[in-house]
Amino acid sequence: MAGFRVYGRLPVWQHPLGGIVLDLGDMFGAETRRVLVKMPVPGMAALGLHQVGQVELSYVALPDLTENTISVPVMVNVVPADVAAGRVPNPTVHVEQLILEAQDAKVQASQSLRSGDDAAAKTTLREASKTLRDAVGAVDDDSLRSQLEAEAQDLDELARTSESMGSTYAAKKGMFGSTRRSRGKGRFGGSV
Repeated sequence: MAGFRVYGRLPVWQHPLGGIVLDLGDMFGAETRRVLVKMPVPGMAALGLHQVGQVELSYVALPDLTENTISVPVMVNVVPADVAAGRVPNPTVHVEQLILEAQDAKVQASQSLRSGDDAAAKTTLREASKTLRDAVGAVDDDSLRSQLEAEAQDLDELARTSESMGSTYAAKKGMFGSTRRSRGKGRFGGSV
């Protein structure tokens, strides 16, 4: 699907019968995962609620190997332009997007370090850190603000590590931090 994006490092593929499949991996009881996607929404002439997609969660429950599927419609509320102009992004979603983009920057920097381009890696990490620090002032929630600050510090530490410890160590550390957070370890205490 053109314009469809999954944030984070989840395995994604197009299903032959239509739709996009995301593999969330193994989960444990009471564990939560958040998935952030960006999808195109076609223009709609009529105001009100419209279904633009559907999310299906399929899983096998242990120990009896019961197959389950939960379906939830994805709805948008079409409002007049003057009402839409006053809306602001959900801060929790916006912070999650920024942090997942920072994870992508870590992967990109790790790849630059592995190819020997230390300068590009440091630039990528510093720019991602600056983006997070610039966003801190626009966030009212202390918890969300601290998440942005912690991630920015992590990016700065990786940039310093690449200078002091060498590019191979920093590349491995960057990939480990990115993978750990994309699987839900770290910020959310085991949930994504």
